[in-house]
Amino acid sequence: MYATKAPRKDFLQASQWVCRNCNSLNSLKMHKCHKCSKERVNGTRPDTGDHNPQQVKTKKPLPPVPHSNSSAPTSTSASSTPSTTTPSTTTTSTTPTTQTPDAMYNEAINLKKEQKWDEAFALFLRAAQSGHAESQFETADAYSLGRGTPQNYDHAYDWYRMAASLDHAKSQYSVGLCYYHGRGTPPDYAKAAAWYQCAADKGNMEAQSNLAICYYKGQGVTTDVLEAVRLWTKAAQQGHNDAQYNLAHCYHHGKGVSQNLSTAVEWYKKAAKQGQPDAQFYLAECYSKGEGISVNKAKAVKWYTFAALQDHAIAQLAQSYLGMCYMLGDGVTKDPAQAV
Repeated sequence: MYATKAPRKDFLQASQWVCRNCNSLNSLKMHKCHKCSKERVNGTRPDTGDHNPQQVKTKKPLPPVPHSNSSAPTSTSASSTPSTTTPSTTTTSTTPTTQTPDAMYNEAINLKKEQKWDEAFALFLRAAQSGHAESQFETADAYSLGRGTPQNYDHAYDWYRMAASLDHAKSQYSVGLCYYHGRGTPPDYAKAAAWYQCAADKGNMEAQSNLAICYYKGQGVTTDVLEAVRLWTKAAQQGHNDAQYNLAHCYHHGKGVSQNLSTAVEWYKKAAKQGQPDAQFYLAECYSKGEGISVNKAKAVKWYTFAALQDHAIAQLAQSYLGMCYMLGDGVTKDPAQAV
Protein backbone atom coordinates (compact mmCIF):
# COMPACT_ATOMS: atom_id res chain seq x y z
CA MET A 1 0.00 0.00 0.00
CA TYR A 2 2.86 2.37 0.84
CA ALA A 3 6.60 2.14 1.42
CA THR A 4 7.70 0.87 4.79
CA LYS A 5 11.02 1.79 6.32
CA ALA A 6 13.11 -0.84 8.07
CA PRO A 7 12.02 -0.78 11.73
CA ARG A 8 14.39 0.36 14.45
CA LYS A 9 15.38 -2.53 16.71
CA ASP A 10 15.13 -0.43 19.86
CA PHE A 11 11.39 -0.19 19.27
CA LEU A 12 10.80 -3.90 18.64
CA GLN A 13 8.64 -5.66 21.18
CA ALA A 14 8.76 -9.31 22.24
CA SER A 15 5.46 -9.76 20.44
CA GLN A 16 6.84 -8.66 17.07
CA TRP A 17 8.95 -10.07 14.22
CA VAL A 18 10.75 -8.64 11.20
CA CYS A 19 10.02 -9.87 7.70
CA ARG A 20 13.26 -11.06 6.03
CA ASN A 21 11.88 -10.13 2.61
CA CYS A 22 10.82 -6.47 3.11
CA ASN A 23 11.95 -5.60 6.66
CA SER A 24 8.37 -4.81 7.75
CA LEU A 25 7.48 -5.05 11.43
CA ASN A 26 4.74 -7.58 12.23
CA SER A 27 2.89 -8.95 15.23
CA LEU A 28 3.65 -12.55 16.25
CA LYS A 29 -0.09 -13.13 15.83
CA MET A 30 0.49 -12.89 12.09
CA HIS A 31 1.82 -15.84 10.12
CA LYS A 32 2.40 -13.76 7.02
CA CYS A 33 3.94 -10.34 6.53
CA HIS A 34 1.18 -7.71 6.29
CA LYS A 35 3.09 -5.92 3.51
CA CYS A 36 4.47 -8.63 1.21
CA SER A 37 2.58 -11.74 2.47
CA LYS A 38 5.88 -13.60 2.97
CA GLU A 39 5.44 -16.60 5.29
CA ARG A 40 7.05 -16.21 8.72
CA VAL A 41 9.60 -18.88 9.60
CA ASN A 42 8.28 -20.71 12.65
CA GLY A 43 10.20 -19.63 15.73
CA THR A 44 11.51 -16.38 14.26
CA ARG A 45 13.05 -14.15 16.88
CA PRO A 46 11.76 -10.55 17.08
CA ASP A 47 15.18 -8.94 16.63
CA THR A 48 17.11 -10.86 13.96
CA GLY A 49 14.90 -13.49 12.36
CA ASP A 50 17.21 -16.33 13.54
CA HIS A 51 15.64 -19.66 14.39
CA ASN A 52 14.81 -19.96 18.08
CA PRO A 53 11.79 -22.18 18.81
CA GLN A 54 11.78 -21.21 22.47
CA GLN A 55 10.69 -17.71 21.53
CA VAL A 56 7.37 -18.96 20.10
CA LYS A 57 4.44 -18.48 22.47
CA THR A 58 0.77 -19.29 22.10
CA LYS A 59 -1.14 -16.05 21.69
CA LYS A 60 -4.78 -15.21 22.31
CA PRO A 61 -6.57 -15.45 18.94
CA LEU A 62 -7.74 -12.31 17.20
CA PRO A 63 -11.43 -11.46 16.90
CA PRO A 64 -13.51 -14.31 15.46
CA VAL A 65 -14.67 -14.21 11.87
CA PRO A 66 -18.03 -12.43 11.73
CA HIS A 67 -20.83 -14.64 10.49
CA SER A 68 -21.96 -12.14 7.87
CA ASN A 69 -19.17 -12.56 5.32
CA SER A 70 -15.80 -14.15 4.64
CA SER A 71 -13.86 -10.89 4.50
CA ALA A 72 -13.80 -10.44 8.27
CA PRO A 73 -10.55 -10.10 10.23
CA THR A 74 -8.92 -13.44 10.95
CA SER A 75 -5.95 -14.63 12.95
CA THR A 76 -3.77 -14.20 9.88
CA SER A 77 -5.01 -10.83 8.70
CA ALA A 78 -6.44 -8.75 11.55
CA SER A 79 -3.09 -7.54 12.86
CA SER A 80 -0.78 -5.11 11.13
CA THR A 81 2.12 -3.46 12.88
CA PRO A 82 2.17 0.32 12.52
CA SER A 83 5.08 2.48 11.60
CA THR A 84 7.24 3.33 14.59
CA THR A 85 7.93 6.92 13.59
CA THR A 86 9.40 8.76 16.57
CA PRO A 87 8.21 12.22 17.60
CA SER A 88 10.22 15.13 16.29
CA THR A 89 12.57 17.07 18.51
CA THR A 90 9.89 19.70 18.95
CA THR A 91 7.46 17.23 20.52
CA THR A 92 9.69 15.03 22.68
CA SER A 93 8.84 14.85 26.36
CA THR A 94 11.21 15.22 29.29
CA THR A 95 9.31 12.51 31.19
CA PRO A 96 11.72 9.91 32.66
CA THR A 97 12.10 6.79 30.53
CA THR A 98 11.31 4.62 33.57
CA GLN A 99 7.73 5.91 33.58
CA THR A 100 5.23 3.09 33.01
CA PRO A 101 2.97 3.05 29.93
CA ASP A 102 -0.08 3.58 32.17
CA ALA A 103 1.54 6.60 33.80
CA MET A 104 2.55 8.06 30.44
CA TYR A 105 -0.98 7.51 29.13
CA ASN A 106 -2.60 9.20 32.14
CA GLU A 107 -0.25 12.18 31.90
CA ALA A 108 -0.91 12.44 28.17
CA ILE A 109 -4.68 12.43 28.76
CA ASN A 110 -4.30 15.40 31.11
CA LEU A 111 -2.15 17.22 28.55
CA LYS A 112 -4.77 16.47 25.89
CA LYS A 113 -7.48 18.03 28.08
CA GLU A 114 -5.31 21.15 28.26
CA GLN A 115 -4.94 21.01 24.44
CA LYS A 116 -1.16 20.62 24.72
CA TRP A 117 -1.19 18.46 21.63
CA ASP A 118 2.58 18.16 20.98
CA GLU A 119 3.42 17.01 24.50
CA ALA A 120 0.43 14.68 24.65
CA PHE A 121 1.29 13.06 21.33
CA ALA A 122 4.91 12.43 22.37
CA LEU A 123 3.77 10.57 25.48
CA PHE A 124 1.00 8.65 23.70
CA LEU A 125 3.49 7.51 21.06
CA ARG A 126 6.04 6.30 23.63
CA ALA A 127 3.38 4.37 25.54
CA ALA A 128 1.99 3.00 22.27
CA GLN A 129 5.41 1.64 21.32
CA SER A 130 5.31 -0.33 24.58
CA GLY A 131 2.15 -2.14 23.46
CA HIS A 132 -0.34 0.00 25.43
CA ALA A 133 -3.63 -0.37 23.51
CA GLU A 134 -5.29 2.85 24.71
CA SER A 135 -2.18 4.82 23.80
CA GLN A 136 -2.06 3.15 20.38
CA PHE A 137 -5.64 4.32 19.84
CA GLU A 138 -4.81 7.87 20.95
CA THR A 139 -1.70 7.90 18.73
CA ALA A 140 -3.87 6.85 15.80
CA ASP A 141 -6.40 9.56 16.59
CA ALA A 142 -3.63 12.16 16.72
CA TYR A 143 -2.41 11.12 13.26
CA SER A 144 -5.97 11.08 11.95
CA LEU A 145 -6.80 14.57 13.27
CA GLY A 146 -3.34 16.10 12.88
CA ARG A 147 -3.02 16.98 16.56
CA GLY A 148 0.55 17.19 17.82
CA THR A 149 1.81 15.68 14.57
CA PRO A 150 1.15 16.20 10.84
CA GLN A 151 -2.03 14.49 9.67
CA ASN A 152 -1.22 11.08 8.22
CA TYR A 153 -4.04 8.62 7.51
CA ASP A 154 -1.59 5.82 6.71
CA HIS A 155 -0.02 6.01 10.18
CA ALA A 156 -3.47 6.41 11.76
CA TYR A 157 -4.69 3.23 10.08
CA ASP A 158 -1.58 1.32 11.15
CA TRP A 159 -1.92 2.28 14.83
CA TYR A 160 -5.68 1.64 14.86
CA ARG A 161 -4.96 -1.78 13.38
CA MET A 162 -2.34 -2.58 16.03
CA ALA A 163 -4.69 -1.66 18.88
CA ALA A 164 -7.56 -3.49 17.18
CA SER A 165 -5.48 -6.68 17.20
CA LEU A 166 -5.38 -6.32 21.00
CA ASP A 167 -9.21 -6.47 21.13
CA HIS A 168 -9.55 -2.71 21.66
CA ALA A 169 -13.17 -2.05 20.66
CA LYS A 170 -12.84 1.66 19.75
CA SER A 171 -9.88 0.83 17.52
CA GLN A 172 -11.77 -2.01 15.84
CA TYR A 173 -14.56 0.47 15.09
CA SER A 174 -11.98 2.97 13.78
CA VAL A 175 -10.40 0.37 11.49
CA GLY A 176 -13.91 -0.17 10.14
CA LEU A 177 -14.18 3.56 9.47
CA CYS A 178 -10.85 3.51 7.64
CA TYR A 179 -12.07 0.75 5.33
CA TYR A 180 -15.49 2.38 4.88
CA HIS A 181 -14.07 5.77 3.85
CA GLY A 182 -10.78 4.58 2.33
CA ARG A 183 -8.53 6.45 4.75
CA GLY A 184 -5.05 4.96 4.98
CA THR A 185 -6.23 1.85 3.14
CA PRO A 186 -8.28 1.14 -0.01
CA PRO A 187 -12.05 1.29 0.65
CA ASP A 188 -13.65 -2.07 1.30
CA TYR A 189 -17.21 -2.27 2.62
CA ALA A 190 -16.92 -5.96 3.47
CA LYS A 191 -13.87 -5.39 5.68
CA ALA A 192 -15.51 -2.31 7.18
CA ALA A 193 -18.58 -4.32 8.15
CA ALA A 194 -16.40 -7.11 9.56
CA TRP A 195 -14.50 -4.74 11.84
CA TYR A 196 -17.72 -2.96 12.84
CA GLN A 197 -19.05 -6.38 13.80
CA CYS A 198 -16.05 -7.06 16.06
CA ALA A 199 -16.58 -3.79 17.93
CA ALA A 200 -20.38 -4.07 17.94
CA ASP A 201 -20.14 -7.47 19.61
CA LYS A 202 -18.31 -5.72 22.45
CA GLY A 203 -21.15 -3.23 22.85
CA ASN A 204 -19.60 -0.29 21.02
CA MET A 205 -22.59 1.86 20.07
CA GLU A 206 -20.80 3.68 17.23
CA ALA A 207 -19.99 0.35 15.61
CA GLN A 208 -23.54 -0.91 16.16
CA SER A 209 -24.97 2.17 14.48
CA ASN A 210 -22.61 2.04 11.49
CA LEU A 211 -23.00 -1.71 11.06
CA ALA A 212 -26.76 -1.13 10.98
CA ILE A 213 -26.22 1.27 8.07
CA CYS A 214 -24.27 -1.45 6.26
CA TYR A 215 -27.14 -3.90 6.72
CA TYR A 216 -29.76 -1.29 5.76
CA LYS A 217 -27.94 -0.36 2.53
CA GLY A 218 -26.38 -3.74 1.77
CA GLN A 219 -22.83 -2.40 1.99
CA GLY A 220 -20.38 -5.26 2.48
CA VAL A 221 -23.16 -7.50 3.77
CA THR A 222 -26.45 -8.84 2.47
CA THR A 223 -29.25 -6.30 2.93
CA ASP A 224 -31.14 -7.09 6.13
CA VAL A 225 -33.40 -4.31 7.41
CA LEU A 226 -34.48 -6.39 10.41
CA GLU A 227 -30.86 -6.71 11.53
CA ALA A 228 -30.38 -2.98 10.94
CA VAL A 229 -33.32 -2.20 13.22
CA ARG A 230 -31.98 -4.60 15.87
CA LEU A 231 -28.58 -2.91 15.84
CA TRP A 232 -30.00 0.62 15.80
CA THR A 233 -32.16 -0.31 18.77
CA LYS A 234 -29.11 -1.47 20.75
CA ALA A 235 -27.19 1.70 19.91
CA ALA A 236 -30.20 3.95 20.50
CA GLN A 237 -30.75 2.47 23.94
CA GLN A 238 -27.17 3.48 24.78
CA GLY A 239 -27.94 7.07 23.75
CA HIS A 240 -26.49 7.22 20.23
CA ASN A 241 -28.39 10.11 18.62
CA ASP A 242 -27.96 9.06 14.97
CA ALA A 243 -29.17 5.57 15.84
CA GLN A 244 -32.15 7.10 17.65
CA TYR A 245 -33.04 9.13 14.56
CA ASN A 246 -32.64 6.16 12.20
CA LEU A 247 -34.76 3.99 14.49
CA ALA A 248 -37.42 6.70 14.59
CA HIS A 249 -37.38 6.80 10.78
CA CYS A 250 -37.96 3.03 10.66
CA TYR A 251 -40.95 3.26 13.02
CA HIS A 252 -42.27 6.30 11.14
CA HIS A 253 -42.28 4.53 7.78
CA GLY A 254 -42.61 0.87 8.84
CA LYS A 255 -39.13 -0.17 7.68
CA GLY A 256 -38.12 -3.49 9.26
CA VAL A 257 -40.70 -2.98 12.00
CA SER A 258 -44.44 -2.37 12.21
CA GLN A 259 -45.27 1.28 11.67
CA ASN A 260 -45.80 3.06 14.98
CA LEU A 261 -45.96 6.86 14.80
CA SER A 262 -46.03 7.43 18.55
CA THR A 263 -42.89 5.32 19.01
CA ALA A 264 -41.29 7.21 16.14
CA VAL A 265 -42.03 10.51 17.89
CA GLU A 266 -40.46 9.28 21.13
CA TRP A 267 -37.23 8.38 19.36
CA TYR A 268 -37.28 11.64 17.37
CA LYS A 269 -37.56 13.48 20.70
CA LYS A 270 -34.58 11.66 22.22
CA ALA A 271 -32.39 12.37 19.21
CA ALA A 272 -33.62 15.96 18.78
CA LYS A 273 -32.80 16.82 22.39
CA GLN A 274 -29.24 15.68 21.70
CA GLY A 275 -29.00 18.06 18.75
CA GLN A 276 -29.55 15.60 15.89
CA PRO A 277 -30.68 17.94 13.05
CA ASP A 278 -32.74 15.46 11.02
CA ALA A 279 -34.60 14.41 14.16
CA GLN A 280 -35.30 18.05 15.01
CA PHE A 281 -36.78 18.68 11.56
CA TYR A 282 -38.97 15.57 11.49
CA LEU A 283 -40.13 16.10 15.07
CA ALA A 284 -41.28 19.56 13.92
CA GLU A 285 -43.10 17.88 11.04
CA CYS A 286 -44.85 15.51 13.45
CA TYR A 287 -46.00 18.44 15.61
CA SER A 288 -47.11 20.36 12.51
CA LYS A 289 -49.10 17.47 11.00
CA GLY A 290 -50.20 15.70 14.18
CA GLU A 291 -48.40 12.46 13.32
CA GLY A 292 -47.98 10.33 16.44
CA ILE A 293 -48.67 13.35 18.64
CA SER A 294 -51.25 16.14 18.97
CA VAL A 295 -50.84 19.10 16.62
CA ASN A 296 -48.82 21.85 18.24
CA LYS A 297 -47.78 24.58 15.82
CA ALA A 298 -45.73 26.46 18.41
CA LYS A 299 -43.59 23.39 19.12
CA ALA A 300 -43.29 22.79 15.39
CA VAL A 301 -41.83 26.29 15.02
CA LYS A 302 -39.50 25.64 17.95
CA TRP A 303 -38.01 22.50 16.38
CA TYR A 304 -37.91 23.99 12.87
CA THR A 305 -35.87 26.80 14.39
CA PHE A 306 -33.41 24.42 16.06
CA ALA A 307 -32.97 22.51 12.81
CA ALA A 308 -32.59 25.70 10.76
CA LEU A 309 -29.66 26.83 12.92
CA GLN A 310 -27.69 23.64 12.31
CA ASP A 311 -24.74 23.38 9.96
CA HIS A 312 -26.40 20.53 8.11
CA ALA A 313 -28.10 19.79 4.80
CA ILE A 314 -31.54 19.72 6.46
CA ALA A 315 -31.09 23.31 7.70
CA GLN A 316 -32.06 24.90 4.39
CA LEU A 317 -35.30 22.92 4.25
CA ALA A 318 -36.05 23.82 7.86
CA GLN A 319 -35.47 27.50 7.08
CA SER A 320 -37.95 27.28 4.21
CA TYR A 321 -40.63 25.70 6.42
CA LEU A 322 -39.93 28.19 9.19
CA GLY A 323 -40.31 31.04 6.71
CA MET A 324 -43.76 29.74 5.75
CA CYS A 325 -44.74 29.67 9.42
CA TYR A 326 -43.82 33.36 9.79
CA MET A 327 -45.51 34.21 6.47
CA LEU A 328 -48.80 32.57 7.50
CA GLY A 329 -48.63 33.19 11.24
CA ASP A 330 -48.69 29.44 11.77
CA GLY A 331 -47.57 28.78 15.36
CA VAL A 332 -45.92 32.18 15.58
CA THR A 333 -46.91 35.84 15.22
CA LYS A 334 -47.32 36.65 11.56
CA ASP A 335 -44.24 38.52 10.33
CA PRO A 336 -43.61 38.58 6.54
CA ALA A 337 -40.32 40.40 7.08
CA GLN A 338 -39.05 37.58 9.29
CA ALA A 339 -40.15 35.08 6.67
CA VAL A 340 -37.70 36.39 4.08
